[in-house]
Amino acid sequence: MSMRTIITTSVAGFLAGLAAFAAASPASAEAPTLRLRYQFAELRTDAGAAAVFERIRRGAVRACYDGASIQHHATARRCRKELTDLMVTKLAHPRIAGIHAAAGPVRIAAR
Repeated sequence: MSMRTIITTSVAGFLAGLAAFAAASPASAEAPTLRLRYQFAELRTDAGAAAVFERIRRGAVRACYDGASIQHHATARRCRKELTDLMVTKLAHPRIAGIHAAAGPVRIAAR
């Protein structure tokens, strides 16, 4: 039997740094939130853990997206980093932590 787990985290403490960001975009006034669904069995293998970590990274990119505003690029980057760090910490799994440590910063591919 496999168990599905859902973890939700937000960057509520990060809101102070988003003040200017929120003023420019009313929809961003709420803390970026990431909801991760995974099965514990995925964490038993390196490939499964890598897939879970990729969902964390992509979720952080989506949660912190501000409409591609150049003025807020650094804020969005910090948001993605903090949200990813929080989710990895909350997940508290050694494979995920190792992948995260080796991964470096979240980057977004150009279109």
